[in-house]
Amino acid sequence: MTDAYEQSNPLDSADMDTKTSIETRDEVLKDAMANLDQILKVKIPIIVKVAQKRMSINNVLKFSIGSIIQFNKDAYQQIDLMVNNHTIGLGQPIKIGENFGLRITQIGDITETIKSLGDKKGPNK
Repeated sequence: MTDAYEQSNPLDSADMDTKTSIETRDEVLKDAMANLDQILKVKIPIIVKVAQKRMSINNVLKFSIGSIIQFNKDAYQQIDLMVNNHTIGLGQPIKIGENFGLRITQIGDITETIKSLGDKKGPNK
């Protein structure tokens, strides 16, 4: 009689469903963490924008080796740190050995940085 009771007891069935659902949830979370780990390893381009300017096509066609373009930006002003055409921070240019570097002085909210990674439009589009 005990065997028949255990087989037909709806509470035991509910316990099994709960166990199965917890195991399924744990597997989904494990897969999600593995996917997140892979996503976090993806390398993306980082852009440091020193300045920008609009010029006529006529003036651009006159460029030659040694041409100098003057920008309306102080040489010691902070420069933009960009990801996916979105400014995510500011920094000061520095020299590291013979290489250029950037000392970050301001960084945006992590949520906004993550949003900028997925925006395909970029600014002004």
